[in-house]
Amino acid sequence: MHKSNSYLKLKKYFQNLVEQSNFLNDFSGYFSRELHNKEQSSKGLKSPCLALFGYSLGIEGEAMASTAVRRVSFGILYNNVPPDDYEKQYERIDQAEELALRVVARIKLDSNTNGHLLYNSL
Repeated sequence: MHKSNSYLKLKKYFQNLVEQSNFLNDFSGYFSRELHNKEQSSKGLKSPCLALFGYSLGIEGEAMASTAVRRVSFGILYNNVPPDDYEKQYERIDQAEELALRVVARIKLDSNTNGHLLYNSL
């Protein structure tokens, strides 16, 4: 059975993933102004934060057997690193990569769950 996905469904998926995780503290959707507004708000951006950075919709395959493909890019952000502490920045990059791999592992698990929004997407 084919399921129809959309940006809003994918955004909600990532938002729920953050809410249910025990290692991510905030979420930001695709628009940079959303991220900027969170950074400037009284609550601020809570690190680590999963932020969506890219979204595209395209067609792949042969003319008679093409498939609509959505691509979503995300990153893990830390905002509590001194700008002149390069070693701490490198540590945060390493930590962000580890967290991103945990997110990818969850996406992979969900893509193997029959009936899930992401079923057969990887």
